[in-house]
Amino acid sequence: MKTTLKLQNVKCAGCTNGIAVRLLKLSDIHEVAISNATSEVTFSYETVTDLANAERTLTNGRSNGRYR
Repeated sequence: MKTTLKLQNVKCAGCTNGIAVRLLKLSDIHEVAISNATSEVTFSYETVTDLANAERTLTNGRSNGRYR
């Protein structure tokens, strides 16, 4: 399955790279693409649990206001 999520406070290539690295470390997350122009991340996943893990990773990753 594939989904697109809206991101907040994505300001630089470092942020997008950090997001991609964090997501790709998760099992069953593939094909991560991030758009700075639209502040969206698109990725493929296998199960609803994988999607929930990705959402949690993104939320936890920006707890300090940064994705790195």
